[in-house]
Formats: sequence, C-alpha cells, structure tokens
Amino acid sequence: MSSKLLFYITILLIPYVFLLNGFAHEYTQWHLPDGAEARLGKGSINDVTFSPDGKLLAVATSIGVWIYDAQTGKEISLIKVNFRSLLTIHRVAFSPDGEILATGNWVLGGNIELWDVKTGEKIVTLKENIGRVYKLEFSPDGKMLSCGSWYRKVEYHMWEVDSGREVASFTGDQHGYSAFELSSGSRLIAVAGEGKIFLWDVRAKSLRHALDNPTRFAEGLAFSPDNKTLVSSGMDVTLWDTETGNQISKLEQSQGVSTLTYSPNGKILAGGGSGGKIILWDIEQRNEQPKDRKLSLPSLLRNITSKKLSNTTLEGHTLLIETFAFTGDSKTLASGSKDGTVIVWDVTSRAKRFTIHGHIGSMHVLRFLEDGKTLFCGSSGGTVRVWNTDIETEQIIKPKWNTFPIAFSQDGKIAASRSRNNELR
Repeated sequence: MSSKLLFYITILLIPYVFLLNGFAHEYTQWHLPDGAEARLGKGSINDVTFSPDGKLLAVATSIGVWIYDAQTGKEISLIKVNFRSLLTIHRVAFSPDGEILATGNWVLGGNIELWDVKTGEKIVTLKENIGRVYKLEFSPDGKMLSCGSWYRKVEYHMWEVDSGREVASFTGDQHGYSAFELSSGSRLIAVAGEGKIFLWDVRAKSLRHALDNPTRFAEGLAFSPDNKTLVSSGMDVTLWDTETGNQISKLEQSQGVSTLTYSPNGKILAGGGSGGKIILWDIEQRNEQPKDRKLSLPSLLRNITSKKLSNTTLEGHTLLIETFAFTGDSKTLASGSKDGTVIVWDVTSRAKRFTIHGHIGSMHVLRFLEDGKTLFCGSSGGTVRVWNTDIETEQIIKPKWNTFPIAFSQDGKIAASRSRNNELR
C-alpha cells in the first residue's frame, strides 16, 4: 500500500506526463525523488540544439536538459537542474568541443550555469539573477561565453569560461519586448517592441537602428550567419539590412510565422507557425552571377525575385513551433513544438527522420479508476492519455478540437473538456 501511495504522489507532483512504451524504460528512473517508482513526463520543450559534431541533440525543458542520440532519438542522459518554473531551462548551448553545456533560465532570478555533458555534473555558476535569458553563445575557441537577456532593460554579458570572470557587459535602455535575438559572434542584439525593432551594437554599446516594424509586434527574429540581414516575423516575414536599417524584401506565404532561424550556411530560412507547420525558404543565387564572386546575403536578396525564394512546407506538428536548431552542416533540422514532440528532419529530402515523444505541456486533470490500475490524464491541446500501470501500456486520445480536459467519469467512459471560448464538450 505504501509503495502505491508514493507512486501516486510522484505523479501528482510532476506536471508533465509521458510514457510511450511503459515503465520499463530506463530514463523513467533517472534522478527520481526518494521513494518514487517512475517519472511520467519529460517536461515541456523550451529549446533544442545540436552538438557541434551533430551526434547529440539537447532538449531544454522545465525539469532539466535531455540529451538524445541525434541519429536515433534514443535517450542518453538527463542533466537534472534545480526546479524553478515551467521555464527552468530556457536556453542551452554546446561548447565547440561538445564537452560543456551552458544553460540559462527565463524566470527572474535565474542563473547561467556550465555542465559537464558526459557526467551531467555542474561545473560552475557564472551568473545569478541574470533575468530572462534569450541566447547563449560560445566563442569559436570555446574560451568565452556570451549571453543576451532582458529584465526591464536589454542586457549583454560575456564571461571567461575557465575563470568565470565577467569580461564584458552593457545595458540598453528599452522597456517592453516581444522578441529577442543575439547575432552570431555576439555583435548585434535585436529586440522587438511595440511598433519598433531596436538593433543594438554590442561592441559600441549603443543603439544602431530603430526599425519601423510593419506589424505592431514582431513574434520572431533571426540574424543571417554573416550578420548582414535581420529577419522579423509577425503578419509578414520581413528582411532588413543591418548596416543601413533599410527593408530589403518580404517573403511570400509567410503569415502566421512566429519562430525563425537560419541554417549555418545561410541558404535556408526556417519559419514555424502556431498551427505547427514549418516553412523552409531556399535563398538561391541568380544563375547569371559569376561563380567566383562572393556576395553577401543582402546583396543576393536584392538581386533575386520572390519567385527565386522557393519554399517548402513541412507538416508533422499539431501545435505552436517553439524552437528550431540546424546541425553545423545545415543538413538536419530539429523542431520542438508545444504538442510535446521534437521532430528531426532531413533538410535535403525534406523528409522526417524520427520523432521524439513525451515533452507534453501542462497537465489539467488526473484520475485513477477504482481498480487502481488505470490512470487518466488530460493535458493542454486536448490530449488525453490513459495508462494501465500493471501491464505498462499507454493509449493516446487526440480530439479534433483544441480543448482542456477538466474531468473524467468514475468508470472512465466519459471525459468533459472546456475550449478556449469556454465551450463545454
């Protein structure tokens, strides 16, 4: 009786629920509280990133960072952190040698910490009370770590990894934001506010441009790898020249895009929307351009028509795309969604390679049936999960409407749910 009680308590304390093939999976036993039998849930997805060699995939969640085999999707380890909120780990970054993982919180009072990837042990805390961390980046030699964050003002920090000494910082006076991005090489910071996109020069510690945002709020921002182009998304996806502040162009079929990222080679722009669709834009050089002439991305965009910006739609997610990550060779893309899945795509063929399940969003209701063996769970997005705790099986029920289950009948035959407009089904 006592073991069952502890098991029930564990489930109630973990607000994220997952079990694909039963409790026999080893990862359900990692870093459990004393007396707990299993973990049902991996935490909701906040960020994804590949190791530099493309062999590992790190998924930042509300309970820690899950490390996966990037070729198969198999769980390798869990870097367990102190629980702070649903966004305990908001951003992650691998060091160039892949041996260190940097993590940053989103909640106020969060930390910047370094972790040993192999052992899962914390190396050092670089900064406390950093604010909301939006981007982490190691220098190419791995000696420095940069951070872009926001708390009432735009903040930038750089630390020496070995000593933990802070070597650079600046604060920009900007109130309010809807999107935040730090460019490669930590040269520029873009922060979207109401009706404006502010472009900060990190080295000069000053505001370079205040761009007139065509929509009231920009939902996504991304810099090209050469830092010469900034892309913003809202009602449209707009490309800007970071040197002049001029608008370059708008992309077709781009409405509803909220998440953006460039491939490392600068040839592909990925955009994700609230409905779970992913758009890949191919940025192609005009055939008449000399092959030996190297052009910047803004120059290429000025010399191509919208027809040259072909796009492909990838479908596999059902809810908002939270985050993207390309491998260093730009051949593989990982997408994380509020539907609780991470999908790894082959960029060349546009085909799905595999799907990682279990990073489900907030849980709204739990109920055990009288037999004590069947557990019902209702989570965000309308998903209902049913487990048989004896034979270790799971059934997933996905209604055609987006609702929040609020109650189950005692016999488990009826579920009541409430939609966003307060309609009861």
